[in-house]
Amino acid sequence: MKKTSGYTILELLVAMGLSIGMLVPVVQTLVSSRKTYEFQRELMALQDNGRFAMDFMGTRLRQAGWGGSAGQLPNGLGGCNGNNCMGGGVSNIGDMVQLTYNTDAQSSIDCFNALPPAGIPTLTVTNAFYVANNQGVPSLFCQSSVGGPQVLLPYVENMQVTYGVDTGGSIQYLPASNAAGVPIDMAQVVVVRVSLLMRGERENRISANNQTYQLEDVLIGAQNDHFMRRAYHFTMRLRNRGLGL
Repeated sequence: MKKTSGYTILELLVAMGLSIGMLVPVVQTLVSSRKTYEFQRELMALQDNGRFAMDFMGTRLRQAGWGGSAGQLPNGLGGCNGNNCMGGGVSNIGDMVQLTYNTDAQSSIDCFNALPPAGIPTLTVTNAFYVANNQGVPSLFCQSSVGGPQVLLPYVENMQVTYGVDTGGSIQYLPASNAAGVPIDMAQVVVVRVSLLMRGERENRISANNQTYQLEDVLIGAQNDHFMRRAYHFTMRLRNRGLGL
């Protein structure tokens, strides 16, 4: 009778153990690489969105009060702090900043660079920036007097704005209204400072986020979740203040 050859159960178990021992580090490396990739992707998206928001809002803020041949507009800048700035059932998150300027055939009239209707040489437009929920996603909005509200960026959780008032030799940064609800004199504002809190689209699996964030005079408490967040701050001088334009 011919003898058959093969592996014993013990030999198979040893081989399986060695294979698993070699696969575990490989799987761990793949999982770690995936987490790092997701982290870097969220970080780059946050940085891109931060740069876009600062550039986009900064360009529009510099236009505040521009009147062209009509001269400087007296009500080129406005603002509101609190959660009831927009009306119409919209509950904004943080502050709202509003700017008004004249436009012509070569200048945009809304937040997405639409041009004025043909045959209208000059048009006065107002754009308001604020944060609100859009189908459950906190987003940065721009509401135009000629185009209605439009989402500029999703995943913006808060916006705080202070206004640099020229006190004669120094600049004092103040919210749009004081604790008693008395508004500041916007005609004395020469600089606007904006702080935005942004978060990533997806929760990451690297670490929990228990940070607090200082946005102007408001401290945003820790959310204790796994979303990556970054606070962005920028200061914009109003070009059309004190220049006789």
